[in-house]
Amino acid sequence: IVYDSTTITAADDTSVVTGFKPNYVKWVNTNGVMIEWFAGMADNTCIKTAATGARTLETTNKGITVNDRGFRVSQNATLAAVVASQSVYYFAEV
Repeated sequence: IVYDSTTITAADDTSVVTGFKPNYVKWVNTNGVMIEWFAGMADNTCIKTAATGARTLETTNKGITVNDRGFRVSQNATLAAVVASQSVYYFAEV
């Protein structure tokens, strides 16, 4: 997914339709930030790996929520998973 230079706000999110409910989602942007969600985690949470390699469990900074047809990635400045003028790559599996 390629984002244009439009300013992205904390209220923005990206929805991805996969056609199935994922048990695992991996989302990596070209800034080097990776977030992951595993089945059993709460909605709107994730494990974040920063470009420095530091890993954190994000429970208050938004994250990934799955549904029967795909998933949604929320954004805020701390999470930095959705960034204007950047590309992201994702992997979702059952």
